[in-house]
Amino acid sequence: MFNFTKSIFTTLLITINFIYAKADITVSSKITEVMVYQQFAQITANADVNIVPGTYNLIVDNLSQYTNEGSLQLKGDANFVILSISTQMNYLGEEKKSRQLIALEDSIDRLTSKISANNSQIEVYTAEHDMIIANQKISGANNGVTTLELEKMANFYRQRLLDIKIKRGDLQRKQQEMAKKQLALTNQLNQLKAEQTSVYLQAIISIQSNITAKTKLSLNYVVSNAGWSPIYDIKSESVNAPLKIVSKANVYQNTGDLWKEVKMSISTGNPSLNNTKPNLQPYYLSIYNPVTNYNTNNYRNKNAGVPAEMPQMMMESKTEKQGNRMDEIVVTNSSAYTTNVESTTSNVFEISLPYTIPSDGKEYVVAIQTYDVPAVYSYYSTPKLEKEVFLIATITNWEQTGLLPGEANLFNEGTYVGKSYFDTKITGDTLPISLGRDKNININRKKTKNFTEKNFTGNTKKTSLEYEIEIKNKKKGEIDLVIEDQYPLSKIEEVEVELYNDGGATVNKETGKLRWNFKLKAAENKTLKFGYHVKYPKKIILNNL
Repeated sequence: MFNFTKSIFTTLLITINFIYAKADITVSSKITEVMVYQQFAQITANADVNIVPGTYNLIVDNLSQYTNEGSLQLKGDANFVILSISTQMNYLGEEKKSRQLIALEDSIDRLTSKISANNSQIEVYTAEHDMIIANQKISGANNGVTTLELEKMANFYRQRLLDIKIKRGDLQRKQQEMAKKQLALTNQLNQLKAEQTSVYLQAIISIQSNITAKTKLSLNYVVSNAGWSPIYDIKSESVNAPLKIVSKANVYQNTGDLWKEVKMSISTGNPSLNNTKPNLQPYYLSIYNPVTNYNTNNYRNKNAGVPAEMPQMMMESKTEKQGNRMDEIVVTNSSAYTTNVESTTSNVFEISLPYTIPSDGKEYVVAIQTYDVPAVYSYYSTPKLEKEVFLIATITNWEQTGLLPGEANLFNEGTYVGKSYFDTKITGDTLPISLGRDKNININRKKTKNFTEKNFTGNTKKTSLEYEIEIKNKKKGEIDLVIEDQYPLSKIEEVEVELYNDGGATVNKETGKLRWNFKLKAAENKTLKFGYHVKYPKKIILNNL
C-alpha cells in the first residue's frame, strides 16, 4: 500500500513538473552594467528565475531593438544546459516613457486643468451678463419706477456690465495664451512619442534542467545607437605648476532603454571596426596614359556625384553639428572613483559610481580621470604666419594614460582661453599642448630689404631679402621663447638660394626652417635679423619670391 501510494505521488509530481516545464517562462531583466565603446555599448542585464526540471524556453523580454543578436551571451549560477539562443522582434511591447516625455505629459495635464477652470469662469461671467440683460428688460416693463430708482439701476447695470466685460476679456486672453502653450507642448509631446518605441527584442533561450532551483541569470549583449567621444579640460595655474588634464567622455545613447543607476565603464575600443588583418597584394606598375586617366576620373566623378573634396567637407559639417547639439550636463564628477584597466587591445575606465543616462540621444559629460602632469612651459611664435605668441606646455609619459585624441577646453590661470585639439597620437617622446595666446608679449615681423641686382653682361639676376623680427616682453617675469621662421628652398636647377645671414638661428637646410630659442627678461626687447640671396636666370619669373 505504501509503495503504491508513493508511486502515485511520484508519478503525479513528475507529471506536474513535466506540464510546468513545457511552458515558456517569461523573464524581466534589469540593466545593471554598461560598457560604452566609441561606437556601440555592451549591456549586462540580470534577472532572477526559478528553474524547474525539463526542456523549455526562457524568454527575456524588452531588450533593445538595436541589440546585435550575434553578441548575446548568457550565464547562470545554477546547473542547467543552454541548448540554443534565438531572437524575435516584439512589436506589441509596452512603451517605455522617458523622463522628458513624462514631464511633458504632466505639464499638459496641469495646463488642461487650468484651461478648464479658466473656461468655467468665462461661462459664469457670460451667464451673469445674460441675466443682467434679461433683468433690464423685465425691470423696463414694470411701471411706477421713479427717476431716482431708474438712475440707480442704470448706474448698477453700467458698472457691473463693464466689470464683467473687463474680467471676461482678461480670462479670454489668458485662455488664448494657455491654448497656444498647450499646442506647443502637444507638438513637442507628439515629436517625442514618435521617437519612443514599443518595438523590442525578445531573447528566446532554450534550456534543459534536471533540478529545481532559483538562479540569477546574467545576459550580455551589444547595442548600437550608443557611444562616446573624448573631451578634455586642460588647466594651467602657473608656469611653475603641473598641468592638470581632466579627461571626460561625451556619452550618448538612444537605444530605447533607460540606463538607470548602472555601473558604467568607458572603453577606448571600437567593436564596429573590421578586425580582419589586412594582407598585401602584388603591386604592379602601369604606364601613365593621360587620356585614359582623364576619362576614368571623369567617369568616377560623374558617378560619385560629389567632388573629391566632399568627404572632408562632409566630415567637418558633421563635427560642427555634433558640437552645436552638445548638451553638457555633468552627471557627476567621478574622476576620484575611476580605475584605468589596460586590456590587450584597449583601455577600460571603470567607474564605481552609479550613473543614469536617458535614451534621448543627447551627450552627457562624464568625468573620467584627472591627471597632474609635470610640464615644461615655453612661449612659441611663427610671426610669418601669425604675429601672436602662444604658451606651450610640453609633457612626457603621456602615452601611459591610454587617452584618445579629442577636443580640449583650455584654461590658463583660472580663465577660459578657448579650444584646442589634444592629439595623443603623436609618436614622439613629448607632447606639446597649446594653452592659447599671450597678449603680454609683442612681436612684429617686417621686411627691411628687397633689392634686385641685374647682371647686364650675363643672363642672371640676384634678389636680396632681409627680415627683422622685434620682440618685447611685457610680462613681469623672465620667459623661454622659441621663434621660428624660414627661407625658401629651390628645386629648380637654375635657381640658387644662399642664406647669408642666419641671425644666430639653428638652421635646418632640408626644410629651410630657422629656429631661435632664448630667454627674455621682463620688459626686455630683442631684435632678430636674417637675410638670403636668390640667384636665377633673367628669363624666369618667380611668382612667390
